[in-house]
Amino acid sequence: MLANPIFLWSLLGLAVPIAIHLLSRKDGKVIKIGSLRHVTETSTQQFKSLKLNEVVLLLLRCLLILILTLIMCDPSINFEESTKWVVLEKGVDKNKQIRPLLDSLEKMGYEKHSLSSGFPLWKENYISSNLSYGALINQLKEKNVGDVIIIYNQNIKKFLGKRIALPAPIHTISIEPEEKKFILQASPLHDSVFIWAGQSNASATRYSIYKTKQAPDTITPTRLPVIKIKLIADASSQYEKKIILASLHAIEELTFRTFQISEIDPTHYNKTDSAQWIFWISRQATPEVSTNTITLLPKSANQLIEQTAYNRWFITCKLNEDRAIQLNLTASLAALLTTNDTLKKVEQDNDQRMLPDQLAWSFTDAAVKNHSSSVKPISSYLFLLFILVLLLERYLSFKRGQ
Repeated sequence: MLANPIFLWSLLGLAVPIAIHLLSRKDGKVIKIGSLRHVTETSTQQFKSLKLNEVVLLLLRCLLILILTLIMCDPSINFEESTKWVVLEKGVDKNKQIRPLLDSLEKMGYEKHSLSSGFPLWKENYISSNLSYGALINQLKEKNVGDVIIIYNQNIKKFLGKRIALPAPIHTISIEPEEKKFILQASPLHDSVFIWAGQSNASATRYSIYKTKQAPDTITPTRLPVIKIKLIADASSQYEKKIILASLHAIEELTFRTFQISEIDPTHYNKTDSAQWIFWISRQATPEVSTNTITLLPKSANQLIEQTAYNRWFITCKLNEDRAIQLNLTASLAALLTTNDTLKKVEQDNDQRMLPDQLAWSFTDAAVKNHSSSVKPISSYLFLLFILVLLLERYLSFKRGQ
């Protein structure tokens, strides 16, 4: 491999020693003499030897130019195996635009493998891996494959943790997935069914709610469990309590979830009372309990609701109607209170969003350094050879007087 192939143009310099050699073979000047009696005859063998040495000098000089050109091109040798893989994520082979590329790669000797743990040979019905793209890339580094092309959907949910740099022999081609429609949930209410419908593509995931008399055959309407909430406020916090109650009722109407809300004075609160969420709006100190607790504690913060422990959140500003609307109090509370692991899994399984190319991988020199063990530059060896050939050429030139 040549790092700077543009310097190959300097091979035109080979014409210089060839031209000098050809021009130096012109016939000598004719001198008329009276007698040949005292002229010594030159042997044919000596004349042939003279011609041979001139050819050797010509070859040495041409070799010097060739070596110097290669040094400028900075050549290197790849010691890796010649194995070539094209690694496919499940479903990308069905894309019509990618099929001609796959046919070309197969003709070039690329083996088809599945983008899954262990990278087995390609099968259309293989089981998708739950590993992130970064974890799969780290596994692929250990395979020591000469060249790898990964064709994948670049799905945002499979980029976890810190961005990594792609090693030199690994290249990626992202394929935009088709838009996917799915039903997130169906909930019965009176004589109707409310359907949460999702629609996801490469750029965004959107949801809509519609009412119908009967749910589709593919989904069974289910009532989500009641969420038990204890709202604890003293006499000085009644205004904030009303705002939070209004937000909770709005969440019930929008999400069709049912809240069982108990309003309690701090003096009557019992830690043994069962609840899934506690809203502590009192000026008194918040008790240490294992229940999920949201406390009103105005302070300087970047977010309206800030988490400080695995089961502890704080509302970071004093509430009034304008702030509740401007800071989206209802949406923030809904994201906390209505989280459902089953629904979250359905969302993740159907999420088609792609991560932009500039955010997918880290663009650093680390990839080249990680691959340096398999690619060895040979410029230093060529320089040594150049010195040896130059010394030999100078020696022969001195001996022959050329």
